[in-house]
Amino acid sequence: MPFIYFACILAAAVILVFSTSQFWLASTLLRTGPRQKQTPTSATDVKAWPTVLVQLPIYNESSVVEQLLEAISKLDYPREKISVQLLDDSNDETTEIAAHKIAQIMRTSKFSIAHIRRDSRQGFKAGALHYGLELDANKSEFVAIFDADFTPRADFLRQTIPHFLDAGIGMVQTRWIHKNENESIITSLMALAIDNHFVVEHGGRQAAGCFINFNGTAGVWRTAAITSAGGWADDSLTEDLDLSMRCQMAGWRCLYLRDIGTPSELPSTLSSLRTQQFRWTKGAAEAALKLGSPLLDSSATKTAKLIGMLQLWASVVFPATLLFGIAALGYHFLDTTAGLQVFFISSIGLLLATFAITFSYVTSQWILGKRAWPEIFINILKTQAFTLFALGFSIQNTWAV
Repeated sequence: MPFIYFACILAAAVILVFSTSQFWLASTLLRTGPRQKQTPTSATDVKAWPTVLVQLPIYNESSVVEQLLEAISKLDYPREKISVQLLDDSNDETTEIAAHKIAQIMRTSKFSIAHIRRDSRQGFKAGALHYGLELDANKSEFVAIFDADFTPRADFLRQTIPHFLDAGIGMVQTRWIHKNENESIITSLMALAIDNHFVVEHGGRQAAGCFINFNGTAGVWRTAAITSAGGWADDSLTEDLDLSMRCQMAGWRCLYLRDIGTPSELPSTLSSLRTQQFRWTKGAAEAALKLGSPLLDSSATKTAKLIGMLQLWASVVFPATLLFGIAALGYHFLDTTAGLQVFFISSIGLLLATFAITFSYVTSQWILGKRAWPEIFINILKTQAFTLFALGFSIQNTWAV
């Protein structure tokens, strides 16, 4: 069999496997019921509010740092129980803007925010978070983390902290909601993809008893879970995925709260989106190399191990997509019956993969309340548009992998 046949079949098989896992997650979520089934918790269940450290890691975020600080200053939580760190690694005007805003907040609301600067960006975000934890004089029981483009609602901590009454919970992740979803076709398609990640992937994994991951922001950690899992590590660009997987392998449980949304802004330009996608893809591949073997050796269930491995290695879909495209072009030079048969079989696999992805994306929107037939039809079209859009990233993200 010519290499081109093998490449075509292999690429289609890889794409189909990962798409089938999406279909399984969506089906599992629907089968167990789209409503979240969690132990009811409320602020009234908390007899004494624990100490919380709020960390805000930023780097050159001049356009959004003020709205972040303003949102944090309005958090409805006992002032004596909360401390805030702006972990500022910026080398532009962000630092001056942030300092001015912090001074203004101090004057008007007496809300204290520590503006922390490091001598170097060693370890990048993971290094900044670790540095901040070491400076926490209160040795806070919990750590809430927000990136610069997030604006948590005032009741965020009062909604999330009560879930830690379950002593086995190490991390709570909330759903991202998008303030600028309708700004452009880019933000509209990315909102669709991120909704699928949070609703179907997080929701389906949680429903199946599998591992979920921290998304780097809009979540709360139990400090003891961070410490017992080995702390923040800077050997991958996805320190959030790395720590949350190690945390769960160490015996902690992570909880996803779909009904608590945290407003955020999506990348609105192709350049910012390309940078984001490259980081996420490369970081996921780094985490897969690091954690694949430990996950298989862990005490997790067979299902959790399988879904976890697919989660870690999902970035290989991009090389597979690129490989299939190159192989398909090669068929122009192979005018044989066998070649056409292989290409036809591979195309059937891709058609099934497309159906699986469409089912997953439409399911996520259905669970979020978009259930009218016109909305379903629009989301089917948007899924196909996103698939074509994502193809444009296959070369860049293959390089990332």
